[in-house]
Amino acid sequence: MTDLAAVMEKALYLSGIPIERRTPEVCLAAVRNLGGALVFVPKELRTPEMCLAAVRQDGWALRYVFFKEQTPELCLIAVKDDGFALGSVKNEFKTPELCLVAVKQDGTALVWVPEKFRTPEMCLAAISQNHEAIEYSPYSFLELMSLA
Repeated sequence: MTDLAAVMEKALYLSGIPIERRTPEVCLAAVRNLGGALVFVPKELRTPEMCLAAVRQDGWALRYVFFKEQTPELCLIAVKDDGFALGSVKNEFKTPELCLVAVKQDGTALVWVPEKFRTPEMCLAAISQNHEAIEYSPYSFLELMSLA
């Protein structure tokens, strides 16, 4: 079986392919199959296209994207798919709008929302998605319900 066929069958096979045989084509096929396979892509083979493919396949794969490789667009794609990926977004890209997208997708992403953005509206959106997000809210449940 070729390396390409192997990663198309099971992306994690990339981890067992010797570094010298991890070609851009093989690595891209792996991350398209499983975003988390990005962790096994050699640094010199990473491209914006590869990072995008990984995050499109699984937003949580953003945790394997180096900060220098992140863009606001890439981060938005990630948190739309998996709100908890907000924890991997570099701080300069965390905006109230991005944080709101994240907590609407996964309320517990509120833990990664900077305190200055934890408004009653943000917290209410998070708790509406997942009641367990109340743990990360600076407001009580009664305070938030009075706003609803």
